[in-house]
Amino acid sequence: MSFHILYPKPLPPRDNQSLPNENGFTATEIASLRNGWRHFKRRFGYHSKQIFMKFYQEHEQMLEKFRNRMGKFNMQQLHRHPQELLQVYGNLIEQGLDNMTYMHVLMTAISQRHRMFGVTGYEIKLQTDHITLYILALLEKIISPTFVSGLEKLRRLINAYHCEDACDELLEESSNEALHN
Repeated sequence: MSFHILYPKPLPPRDNQSLPNENGFTATEIASLRNGWRHFKRRFGYHSKQIFMKFYQEHEQMLEKFRNRMGKFNMQQLHRHPQELLQVYGNLIEQGLDNMTYMHVLMTAISQRHRMFGVTGYEIKLQTDHITLYILALLEKIISPTFVSGLEKLRRLINAYHCEDACDELLEESSNEALHN
């Protein structure tokens, strides 16, 4: 009696679409975010101004972050900030979701700059919540649950990088959650 066992035994096919990468995003979430961002990017300047006009109307006290040492508003920085912040979203969605090093370097630099200007994690959370709600409302007819899930993960990740040292657990929790999903 002879047995014919062939090694190596073929592995069963794997569904890589549902496995999260090191940043916690699945391939379908990344694709969905990129598709949604393409729609948003068409009128990027308009949307960035709309988001921040509404945001600063609701949170006028945050405009104080844009005053210079002499008490005058730094209009150039105030004008550029909305587009720069949304460009971070764009860079993360287009390049950073599947590149851990790029995302970490970009988010660390931005969070250090925000700390230098006295922007708190709570203020970042207000802004990211506002941006998320605006994007979801704008794209409500074309988004999927995968897009919503990916955008929520991105919002949590940005918030985690902007927390003070007391929030290091939040960043760790976000990373651990990514590994378990």
